[in-house]
Amino acid sequence: MNKRWVIGVWGTILTGLIVPSITAQTTPLGGVSPQGGGILGSYSNAIPMGKIGLVMSLARVLDIGKAIGAGQASLPHFDLELASKVDPDTDLFAVIGLHSHEGKSEVHIENVYLQRTGLIDGLTIRAGRQFVPFGYMAQLHTELSPFATVPAVTRHYFAEGNLAADGTSIMYTLPVPFYASVQAGSWTHTFPTPVEGFGVTNRMGQYRVVVGSALTDQLEWSGSMHWMNGDGPTFQTQADRVELIGTDFKLDWEWGENLRLTLLGEALGMNRTLGTQTYQRSGGYAAAWISDGMWDYGLKTDWVELPGDTLERVQSVSGILNIRHTPAAVLKIEYKHDTGPTPQHQVAMNYVVALGAHNHPVIR
Repeated sequence: MNKRWVIGVWGTILTGLIVPSITAQTTPLGGVSPQGGGILGSYSNAIPMGKIGLVMSLARVLDIGKAIGAGQASLPHFDLELASKVDPDTDLFAVIGLHSHEGKSEVHIENVYLQRTGLIDGLTIRAGRQFVPFGYMAQLHTELSPFATVPAVTRHYFAEGNLAADGTSIMYTLPVPFYASVQAGSWTHTFPTPVEGFGVTNRMGQYRVVVGSALTDQLEWSGSMHWMNGDGPTFQTQADRVELIGTDFKLDWEWGENLRLTLLGEALGMNRTLGTQTYQRSGGYAAAWISDGMWDYGLKTDWVELPGDTLERVQSVSGILNIRHTPAAVLKIEYKHDTGPTPQHQVAMNYVVALGAHNHPVIR
């Protein structure tokens, strides 16, 4: 067994056990409401004069029915999160990651951008490197996701579940009695084309409409429609254009003192023109889970159609179990059954620990 992986496992676990004594102000991790303030959390997240946080993530996937230890493991992934006030209306956010790639540790800048408010009531402008705010799951960092694995459609249409790009986005929250916002952005993907993922990669235009409301004190919902087009991953060698259209929906219902039911779903459609061929593919996921503050348990199903001369569909059904032994540490476990061309059973585990204040603002 990889020595560095073993050291990383125990280091991450021990950190999770000792952080309660030093993280009284640590932001709670992930789960039901990634925005931290309900499903209608603000795109413009107010921050103090400055903050710093560290998030550590460790993932392991076991293939059931194969030799003990078979599967995929990753060295711990570290995110150093920084935020600071530039002036009363301008915030600076940055996320610096340390992760493993092909057995080597690499440092990279995941996000660094300025966020400006105050020009006009309801208007927020961002400029810099950030995750393109398309859909729901693609905006979330590991610790904010309610799942141990990234849904297949998100993983394939956005390499590794996210699409980091350089650009500018503008969002306007409409002055109406319910939540409604419109957002548009222009992006350039300047990083090496990843092996996994065949979605938009370069010179992107992106548009989004979000609506939602609190129906009662215990029940609230939100949904969005989004559209994006741009170059495909092989645009440098041939004509490759991609168009993505999608929608998502989320509902939170609290009852009793601690219980909450969450329904979450997203569907994406892709049109890709590659040379003289045109592919039309789709995918999505749907999940339902119950939370009591310490435990999340539920079900998830996801599916995706892959590109190619013949249509190939990959589908899976998963059982979800998340355990929080402190507000700053969560163990996510997912039992997954794939029904694709090569059916398999897997158990995925993702252990996440946070130190200090942290928050990845998302458009919601």
